[in-house]
Amino acid sequence: MARGFNVKYSSIHGKGVFAKGWITRGQIIDIVSFETNIITPRSVDDGDGNYYDFYSPFNFLNHSDDPNTILWCHRGQFTLEVIRSITKDEEVTFDYEG
Repeated sequence: MARGFNVKYSSIHGKGVFAKGWITRGQIIDIVSFETNIITPRSVDDGDGNYYDFYSPFNFLNHSDDPNTILWCHRGQFTLEVIRSITKDEEVTFDYEG
């Protein structure tokens, strides 16, 4: 699935993940992650005290108060659910607090 995305400079922060084409609402994007003992600002807590980092390009996902995806975690497997259709070249975002 990562073939459908680019990493480019973001107006939100540093670099971000951008869609290469239209992604419809409701689509699920699988993210490959790995458990880590080194916690960085980009590490994600699965809710059970385990921290994960994402493999590129998804380690460049940025926060938005009006995100176009929701991040889900089930047994250490992360997915993004598209909650608002994403246009070509639009940045893929999620709410870090969500």
